[in-house]
Amino acid sequence: MILQTLKNLILAKDKYVSILGMGLMKSEARLMFYYGGLETGLFRLLRRSSTHSEISKELKIRNGVLLESLLSLGRSLGDLSLKNGRYSLKGGVSRALAAEEPIADLVREIIIYHTEVARNLKTHMKKGSRGKYLENLGGVIAGSSRISEFLIKSYIDREIKSSETRRILEIGCGSGEYLKYYCAINPGNSGIAVERDRSASVIAARSLSKNGIADRFRVLNQDFLKTNSLEKESFDIATSYSNVYYFSNENRLKFFRKTLGLLRKGGRFMLATMVKDSRPMSNYFDLLFTATEGLYPLISADEVASDMKKAGFRKTRIINILGSASFMGVVGEK
Repeated sequence: MILQTLKNLILAKDKYVSILGMGLMKSEARLMFYYGGLETGLFRLLRRSSTHSEISKELKIRNGVLLESLLSLGRSLGDLSLKNGRYSLKGGVSRALAAEEPIADLVREIIIYHTEVARNLKTHMKKGSRGKYLENLGGVIAGSSRISEFLIKSYIDREIKSSETRRILEIGCGSGEYLKYYCAINPGNSGIAVERDRSASVIAARSLSKNGIADRFRVLNQDFLKTNSLEKESFDIATSYSNVYYFSNENRLKFFRKTLGLLRKGGRFMLATMVKDSRPMSNYFDLLFTATEGLYPLISADEVASDMKKAGFRKTRIINILGSASFMGVVGEK
């Protein structure tokens, strides 16, 4: 039977499509299990092994058959184990989800935001509309953006030296992770972070207090282009990571000019962003952003550098952070 099935697959005209389809279904199964496990609290609970009845009681599950299906799916994917009637987390992904690491918010972002864009693409194209997908997702987006943390930290290490004490302006600080990193590089570093999303700014402020650096950095919950709170401030370095697509062409120039005006002579503006190129992930995010109200299509690194020059920056440098052209750093010097 197995040999006949393999023979039929080899002879099938659409065998590659069939194989791809099976792969898509497995990816969808993982996302469904991960999201279900996060939202029910299953991953959190299974940081200690539990029986089916203990899970049902603790999570207030009324549909035990559906819970069994979810647990069975987790076991078949290799993310849960069952020994002596007790379920436990298995593997790095399930443990990361239980610990609420960035991948947890990435799963939420894909299910809540990305799939909704897919459902509405036809409507957006036919009606010339865009979706208000980012409402109430500030905390999720701030968390999921930390997936690229290792890239941005390598960029920071290249540009900000431990031997130099700097006053830093961060535009769009998200969860505030990089504010902590600046202090780790040099405890004397200080500055201001501006974050327009309230939920993200609350997360960042709590993080500063929790890590004992609220006296080094403060968070303003304001729109950078509209705020007057920075008029008397000046900085050695300004940073903006994965935010440039929040600005239209016109506002991007305003953004760059205002940033330039807040820098001291010789100051630097460190920008890092996904950029437009021919790679699938670049085009995937370009599609998402183009369909989303409040976001704008990706542009190339050359376009970013050109706009910095138009805004008045004396010199620009393009830095290949990822080893590919999809995620780049652009440094503008005053």
